[in-house]
Amino acid sequence: MKKLSLIFILSFAFLCDAKSQVIDDENGKTYYYFDNDKKQVKEIFHHLRQMKFGKRDGVDFDTIVYVKHGPYLKYHPNGQLECSGYYHYEKPDSIWKRYSAQGQLLGIDRYVNGQKIN
Repeated sequence: MKKLSLIFILSFAFLCDAKSQVIDDENGKTYYYFDNDKKQVKEIFHHLRQMKFGKRDGVDFDTIVYVKHGPYLKYHPNGQLECSGYYHYEKPDSIWKRYSAQGQLLGIDRYVNGQKIN
């Protein structure tokens, strides 16, 4: 019974969160929003669709996953840019900039293959 309740709760949480996510396969972008009305953008990132294969409880499975790959933007709740950077197959890469809620540059970090090198 506890397992069934947990599955229901997790499914409900996923469905509620799904309202604030939009996947634009035509342009290869994913959008996350702070609100369910999709008016206040939280994150925008480019993605690649990949097929994932595995085995669960002895049964083979395949599923499509979206991998962050390309430009990335994240916003503060007030709409100001929080950070910008680039993902290379789910790992931060290149130059990343962090901003305050007032729009001031807080710092610049450099990543190579997911490792911060500053």
